[in-house]
Amino acid sequence: MVGLWVLAGIIAFLIVEKFVRTVKGGGHQQRKRKRKRREKNGSSLICSSNARYCKAKNFYLDLRRFDEFATRQGDTYRSFRENIFEPGEVGGHCRLDKPLLREQGGHKSPLQSWYAELEEYNGFDSDPFETGGCDLIIDKPSVFIKLDAGINLYHHYCDFFNLYASQHINGSFDDDINIIFWDTSYSIYRDLFIETWSAFTSNPLMKLADFAGKRVCFKDLMFPLLARMRGGLYYNTYIVSVI
Repeated sequence: MVGLWVLAGIIAFLIVEKFVRTVKGGGHQQRKRKRKRREKNGSSLICSSNARYCKAKNFYLDLRRFDEFATRQGDTYRSFRENIFEPGEVGGHCRLDKPLLREQGGHKSPLQSWYAELEEYNGFDSDPFETGGCDLIIDKPSVFIKLDAGINLYHHYCDFFNLYASQHINGSFDDDINIIFWDTSYSIYRDLFIETWSAFTSNPLMKLADFAGKRVCFKDLMFPLLARMRGGLYYNTYIVSVI
C-alpha cells in the first residue's frame, strides 16, 4: 500500500512538472531561436568530473559497425558493451584536450559514467557536417540515456529522477526532444512505466539500433546523470554520520 502511495506521489509530481513546462513553452522557444542564431561552426564536448554528465555540440557518431558488435556470438544481449569504438568513429571538429579526457575514467562503469562511450572521442581536422561525412543530421536536441531495470519501480525511477536533475544542469525543459536509449544490442527493453516518458518528451522513443549502419551527426546532445553514479541522487547516495 505504501508503494502505491509513493508511485501516486511521483506521478502527480511529473504531471505538475509537465504542466509547468507547457505554460512556459512559448518563452523558451523564443530564447532557443535567439541562441541558435548565435551558434558558431565547430564542435564541443563539455563534461563534469569522471564524465558523469556531458554536453556535446555537433557530435559525430559512426554506427556502421553496429551489427558487428550487436550480433557478436555469445554476446548478443549485452546492452552496455565497452571498447566498441575505433579511432575516428566518435568525435567532432575541435581541438581536444586528450590528457584531460583520459583523466575522467575513474568511474568507468555502465550506469555510473559516460567515459566508456566517450573515451575514443577525437578532435577532427575537418568538419563532418560540412564535408558530407554525415549520413544523417539530427537537428533536434537529443538525449542519450543508459537505463536501469525497466521492470522495477525503484531502479527505473532512478533513471527519471536523474534525467530531471540533468535538465536543471542543462538549463532546458523543452519536451520537443529526442530521447535515445543507449543500448548496444537489439534486445527488447521491458518498460512497465513507459507512460512516464511523456513528462520528458512528446516524440517517439528511440534506440541506438535505430541508427545502425549510419554515420549520425547530432547538433545538440546531452549525456545525462546516470541511475547508479557514485554519490548520486536517489541511488548510491552516501550515508554520512552526524555523530
